[in-house]
Parts: sequence; structure tokens; C-alpha cells
Amino acid sequence: MGKWLKVKDICDLLQVSKSTVYDWVHQGFLPHIVIKRNKRKQTIRFSEDAVENWMKAKERETRKARKIDNGYGFPKPEGYESTTSEERRCDSNERWEACA
Repeated sequence: MGKWLKVKDICDLLQVSKSTVYDWVHQGFLPHIVIKRNKRKQTIRFSEDAVENWMKAKERETRKARKIDNGYGFPKPEGYESTTSEERRCDSNERWEACA
């Protein structure tokens, strides 16, 4: 078993703010455990192994999403055919000589 990380360690590792880490914890998005819960404060720890596996899973999801992505965040529609930049210029500027 790897070592246990604190919230600050997760912030440094993922390069996000403390509030983002706490939001993710509250949403159940980030694997964690609550060690101690008082009326005012709770102690949260993250298993280094669990966080590493979580990061790898998110990376795989991102790669899979990019394969179907058309560059604008949406999947390409069925039967999609790309137009060349020259065709797009002709559509936007009818006076262009190459369109004639």
C-alpha cells in the first residue's frame, strides 16, 4: 500500500485549488477516506495508489473522447464529409476569382 496524501498534496499533484479538491470530495468524484470528523472539521486523506489509478482512468476516458471528437467538443455526425479551406472561402466570398 502506498502512502496517504493530504489535501495540499492533491492540490500540488493535480494543480487545482483547495476548493476544487473539496468540491470533488463532496461530489464523490475523487477517491478519499474521512479519518476523523469533528463538529467543525474533518480529516480527509487520499491513498496515493487510488489517486494514481483514478488519474489513469480519467486519462483513458479523455483519450477515448478525443478519438470521436471533431475538434469542437462534439462527435462527428454520420456521413460527415470535410470541406477544404478553399471551398469554405468560396462560400464566404463569392467574388473570389478561384470560385468562378
